[in-house]
Amino acid sequence: MWILDTFLDGRTGYFFEINAAGLMGDGILRSSGGGGGGRFGGGSGGGGTNKAWDGIWEARTAMRPDGWSAEIRIPFRTLNFDPDNDTWGINFQRTIRRRNEEILWRGWRRTEGCADRSTPGA
Repeated sequence: MWILDTFLDGRTGYFFEINAAGLMGDGILRSSGGGGGGRFGGGSGGGGTNKAWDGIWEARTAMRPDGWSAEIRIPFRTLNFDPDNDTWGINFQRTIRRRNEEILWRGWRRTEGCADRSTPGA
């Protein structure tokens, strides 16, 4: 799964996910209060995840002897963003279910999930 905070406001964003079989999911993250909002973007101020959003994007996966890989293409027209802002927030999460393991690109505390947009990588 990966999160894009295209306005770098810590309140809104998009999530995308794909698995080794090529199953894709996406949605819009929003919070009505300040800050990020935990694993699924709920936050202390409300908001949540809108999985009804069906963005236009492409992904392909390939199985390899040592695991799998994904190639993703998200057209800019799929996302809302400020063309004058050249910095976006982003985070990545990998889940390995057989090990009950989650790996985050940016997450320093156990309470920070991938959807926490208050402290993204940029």
